[in-house]
Amino acid sequence: MEDSDQPPERPFYFTMSAARFQRMLSQESSGVADDILALSKNHVKQQETYQRLRRNIKEKYTEAWDCFDAIVFSMQQNGLLMLERMDEVGEDDHSDVRTALSLIHSSATVTLYEIRTLLLEGLWAGAVGRWRALHELTVTAVLVARGESAIARRYLDHGFVAQTERLTRFYNRHARGPVSPEELSRRQAKSVTLIDHFTLPDQRGSFKDPYGWAAPLMPVDSRGKRRAPRFPELEKLAELDDYRELVFMAHALAHTDSGGVTAISLFGPGQYVMGPIDAFISTVARPALISASRCIAATHLGFENRINEFAQSLGLLASGAMKLAARAVDLFPLEEQ
Repeated sequence: MEDSDQPPERPFYFTMSAARFQRMLSQESSGVADDILALSKNHVKQQETYQRLRRNIKEKYTEAWDCFDAIVFSMQQNGLLMLERMDEVGEDDHSDVRTALSLIHSSATVTLYEIRTLLLEGLWAGAVGRWRALHELTVTAVLVARGESAIARRYLDHGFVAQTERLTRFYNRHARGPVSPEELSRRQAKSVTLIDHFTLPDQRGSFKDPYGWAAPLMPVDSRGKRRAPRFPELEKLAELDDYRELVFMAHALAHTDSGGVTAISLFGPGQYVMGPIDAFISTVARPALISASRCIAATHLGFENRINEFAQSLGLLASGAMKLAARAVDLFPLEEQ
């Protein structure tokens, strides 16, 4: 090759003016969008790859998934029994506990189903984020069940205050929302009353703060003030802090900080991930099932405050679901972790 004094030709995007580049984007983007849509629909090889991956995940742990599905089914059926029981009993000295635990149970059921769906699709990082939510529901269920009516009432009213705060912030910014301005005003007035009623004299912060419902459970320091409720402290109170390091890692994946992005995007040196993969299924499924079992224990065994006929039936159903969870944990091999 002959030497040349001429500089190398630069790519078009270095020579094109910004205005011209903008016009090109405006004029041609719709056509490119249509091309992408057509290519995506016709990309049979990719579709077959994903279908094969799903089959592999399902077949690799067939018995485990059968147990997993049965646990979700059991939780759905038991949730209906809880609702029927609440209608049958009506208002009594344990109603707040039943209401709070039934709400937590419903949310846990949906969350466990989400974890199942994400894992079967090969989306392990998303499943980790949902496990973090299930773990928090489990911690909350234990503390509400132990704290009985006093804590349950605070938990329910804290939910109202938290929702009102979020509705207010959205309305103040966008001048719209899912409730009318009149309803929002009524909620705000009630929220102020609840905050004033439930904020303890020795409490650091306010009832409306995150986990403010748990303030009575917190120890008092040397200055006579209760520590502000924080989730790590609530884990310890519930004796469920054995997954603290896993929670820390789940935060990174859910919030996609720099470490989380690396974990999600790289399967190995130079191996980028841009879709589902058949990996870390057991790593996520095992703690999810253990959390679900602990949550079932709290929501079911705390649902009644005496060992009546319904408590015996619900307790037996809980023990069966927990036994299935133990089987499923064994069927998801530990060596994959």
